[in-house]
Amino acid sequence: MKNIFLILFAVFLSAFTLQSCKEHDDIPVYESSSLHFIKETQTGVYDGASASGNNTIEYSTTRPVSATHSVNLVYVAAESDAVLGTDFTIVKGTDDVLAGEAKGDFVINVTSAAAIAGKHAVFTLASSSLESASFKQKIKVTFNAVCQSQLQGNYTYSTVNYGVPGSGTQTTPLTGTGSLTVSAQGEYNITDAAFGVYLAMWGPPDNIAVTGIKLVDSCGKLSFTGANVYGDTWSISNVVVNGSNLTFDWITSYNEFGTTTLTRADGSNWPSNLH
Repeated sequence: MKNIFLILFAVFLSAFTLQSCKEHDDIPVYESSSLHFIKETQTGVYDGASASGNNTIEYSTTRPVSATHSVNLVYVAAESDAVLGTDFTIVKGTDDVLAGEAKGDFVINVTSAAAIAGKHAVFTLASSSLESASFKQKIKVTFNAVCQSQLQGNYTYSTVNYGVPGSGTQTTPLTGTGSLTVSAQGEYNITDAAFGVYLAMWGPPDNIAVTGIKLVDSCGKLSFTGANVYGDTWSISNVVVNGSNLTFDWITSYNEFGTTTLTRADGSNWPSNLH
């Protein structure tokens, strides 16, 4: 009798197990790994030395995935002051994390202007087949310009199409020598920021070499900073590089002006990205 009960129990247990397995055959099996950024903040660099603004943004999964999954980088405009398409572009916005792997990356390209301005962009992650982790779901990328500047050295200058208030435009070239000396990273003292114009156009005591004005190189973008002894400021435009010659127009807040060409004394070329 005991044997009969044991046999019946075994048959019942086997049938129950088979039915239980059949009932669970239709339950989907979810990926056990979840998605997140590796960092919550990072710097997006514009490197003026190579004229490149490409930056990698990395993401990860909590464990290696069992199948390939597609992951998208999503720009959050409401939390960003950098404008997509103007301040940066998304070079690689979709990535596949492959079976057996646990990380991947995207690529954005930062413009020099946005890097100099210190703008930022916020991103999230999206995937139709991977769940999101409970952490590091946003990343804030703050743009920064890291540019080398090598403008220091001696030069000869030639200034044409110059004048001061009431003089009209003069065309006889003014020539001389000068130098750019480093004041700070990307900032240079100028021997005479009027490039001969004050010396030729003003009488004593104003016929002087202008100091106090500095030339600024922000990843190739040239500008002037500072003021002369009278509080006048300088602006620059129409910058053109032709080998060892650097030509630009300048004008002061007092409406003194000129077109100046600086020629490097050692014959070396100015950086071609100057503008």
